[in-house]
Amino acid sequence: MERWKHDVFVNFRGLDVREGFLKNLHKALVRSGIKTFVDSEDLHQGQKLTPALEKAIQQSLVAIVVFSRDYASSEWCLKELVKILECSKLKEQMVITVFYKVKPSQVAHQTGLYEEAMAKHERRHGKDSDMVEKWRHALFIGSVLPGLHLEDNSDEAKFIKGVVEDVKAKLQHLEAKRKRKSISGQHTPHSLRTFGHDHFPTPSTHHHSQQPPSMFQSVPASMFGSIPISSMFQSIPTSMFLSQR
Repeated sequence: MERWKHDVFVNFRGLDVREGFLKNLHKALVRSGIKTFVDSEDLHQGQKLTPALEKAIQQSLVAIVVFSRDYASSEWCLKELVKILECSKLKEQMVITVFYKVKPSQVAHQTGLYEEAMAKHERRHGKDSDMVEKWRHALFIGSVLPGLHLEDNSDEAKFIKGVVEDVKAKLQHLEAKRKRKSISGQHTPHSLRTFGHDHFPTPSTHHHSQQPPSMFQSVPASMFGSIPISSMFQSIPTSMFLSQR
């Protein structure tokens, strides 16, 4: 569908992972046929996320959040994380968390460098800042999502392969759902008519000049309600979006 422009949006701290891990992940994704787009610094202006960056997040099927040691020091990373979690709750977006040489518990409880970074944000924005509190909550929520953990002594090449496979599996899963949605949307009303039943019309199928039948009039006529299976499924397109800090 048109609203899904990117396969993946990657949220990461550039100082930590750009030249090593991210570069190798990028290459692996390209080899797997996932087109990659790297944003420019023009998208990072002022204190708020630019419309272009927000749109990129909203139009991505999957978001990869790479938690690294210095991740929490970047306000841009935290703002993007909040937006990603909003999209995962309100839209049909899936999230993959990657813990790059940092423990999930450190992210969840904001200890070590995460504690120092959040204290710095509090000094800048105020201890009772709603924004900082939202960032803390987002870090906790992100830390408890199912994710992949790369430790100091892990095989990075093998780990990256696992990340790519996870991305591919999720995209294939979403593609299958999109196809089922398309099929169910085309055939459900026809199937009901085939069995001699008329599906309960939705507001979009009524002309404004017509009065919709009451519930008591419609149920005996149809014998049962039709719940569109398509409402349970999602959709998919074709490019990947990498956002660097």
